[in-house]
Amino acid sequence: MKLFIVKIVKVLLSFVMCIFLFVISLHCLRHEQLNYKLDKEKEYLIMGHSHPEQAFDDGIILKCKNLAKSAENYFFTYQKIKEISGNHHIKAIFIEYSNNVLTSGVDQWLSNFDRVNKASQVHSPFMSLEDIIYLYRRFPKEFIQLVSTSTRVNLIDLILQRNSFKSNYGGFTPNTVSNIDSLLTEQKQGVQRKEEELLDPNESILYLIKILDYCSEIGIKTFLIRSPQHLKFSRSNEEQLRGILKNELKNVAFLDFDRFPLLDEEYADFGHLNQKGAVVFSTWFNTLLENGLLQKDNKAEMVKVEIEKFRKKREGEND
Repeated sequence: MKLFIVKIVKVLLSFVMCIFLFVISLHCLRHEQLNYKLDKEKEYLIMGHSHPEQAFDDGIILKCKNLAKSAENYFFTYQKIKEISGNHHIKAIFIEYSNNVLTSGVDQWLSNFDRVNKASQVHSPFMSLEDIIYLYRRFPKEFIQLVSTSTRVNLIDLILQRNSFKSNYGGFTPNTVSNIDSLLTEQKQGVQRKEEELLDPNESILYLIKILDYCSEIGIKTFLIRSPQHLKFSRSNEEQLRGILKNELKNVAFLDFDRFPLLDEEYADFGHLNQKGAVVFSTWFNTLLENGLLQKDNKAEMVKVEIEKFRKKREGEND
C-alpha cells in the first residue's frame, strides 16, 4: 500500500513538474517571439492612465507615440516599458504622475481580478519572478486561474502567430463628450462626491520607481508629467504629491501641465480632456517639443513660462 501511494505521489509530482515546465517554456518562447516594434520616427512615448490617454493626440504630436491606457497601474506600465525597450530609437518616455495615482481608486485597478487577469494575458511573458510573486501576494486564491488563463491565451497566440500589439494595448483615445456643465451644476447645488482615500505612498510609487530605475539602466530618459486638469479637480493630496517629488522622485524632472489654460467646453470632466481640448493641448505640446524643450536645462521652468504665454494669448483672443 505504501509503495502504491509513493508511486501515485511521484506521478503527481511529475505531472505538476511537467505543467510547470510547460508554462515557463511557453512564456519564455512568447517573450522571444513578441515583437513590439514602433515606427523609427517615434522617439517619445506617453505612458500612464486615462488622463494622458485622452490628452496627448499622437496624430498631432510629431515623433510621439501614445501608449497610455485607461485604468492602468504602474505595475503594467512597467511591463510595457520592458516590452518596448528593444526600440533603440526611443529617446524619452513621459509618465503620468497626477494626484489620483496616490489614491485608493488607482490601487483598486490592481485589486480588480478581472482587469488584472485580462492585462496579464498580454504582459505575462515579460514579467520577472519578482512581478509574479507580487501578483501572487495580491491574488493568492485566484493565482492558479491567473496563470492558467494567461497560458491558454498565450498558447493560442503562439499557434496563430499573434506577435505584435493587440488592439487593447493602449493609445490615444479621443473623448467626444463634455460633462463639465452638469458637474459644475452639481457643485453649486451642494452635491458632495466622496473623496478617495489616500494610499501609503511607498505602495503607490513602488513600480514607478522600478520604471525609473529600469529606464536609467537602459539609457532612456524619463519625465514625469501631469496632464491638464480642470480647476475643480480635487487636489487635496497636492502636498503629499509634491513631497514625494522632493524626496523619492527628486532625480527626475516633473513637467506640470496641470493648469494649462483650457475652456470648460474642452474638458470631458474634471480629470479628462475631450477631443477639442486634446487638439488644443497637443498642438501646443508639439510646438514645445519642436522648440527644444528636452534640450533645455530647466525644462520645468520653460513649461511654466510657455503655459503663461499661452494663457495670455487665449485671454486676448476672448476679449
